[in-house]
Amino acid sequence: MKEIRERIRTLRKVKGYSQLYMSQQLHISQRAYSSLENGHTKISLIRAVQIAKILEVSMDALTKDIVV
Repeated sequence: MKEIRERIRTLRKVKGYSQLYMSQQLHISQRAYSSLENGHTKISLIRAVQIAKILEVSMDALTKDIVV
């Protein structure tokens, strides 16, 4: 899951989105979003889909070539 978190962070920064913006879009606190991105909280499939939608990328963009 580390690779997914890194891709989310990279894509977020490329888009110019702050953690606060992402948290507002997900209807969670900035601290909760930070915990997701930093690995303190697991990212559920539903949450990953929501994040992909906000970042305007496919789930493949987040998961391609990741070995679980």
